[in-house]
Amino acid sequence: ETLDAVRRAFERGEVGAEEDVQFHIAVGRATENHFYATTIESVARAVLFGMNIALALSQRPPEERLERVLREHTEIYDAIRQGRADDARGLMRSHIERARQRVFLGGP
Repeated sequence: ETLDAVRRAFERGEVGAEEDVQFHIAVGRATENHFYATTIESVARAVLFGMNIALALSQRPPEERLERVLREHTEIYDAIRQGRADDARGLMRSHIERARQRVFLGGP
């Protein structure tokens, strides 16, 4: 549901920042990682701000960045759905690191 919301936002040409945050909260709840879900909820405002700034300052076309994020989210979702906890954990860690690079370093 939240992954579809992210996809629809991207299809409309929007950043989908709020949908992205909701996806992360849903992942925390689905994996029973209440600490993660609560943490995302508590920093959501700062995350939304950072995502919008990063996109605005990016050297890459917005579509390319959005497609990459959607691909990362889909991989995480699929791993959770298929019960591949270790894969999901590794994919989420990689996604968070890439998000950090996108926001703070202008990375891909």
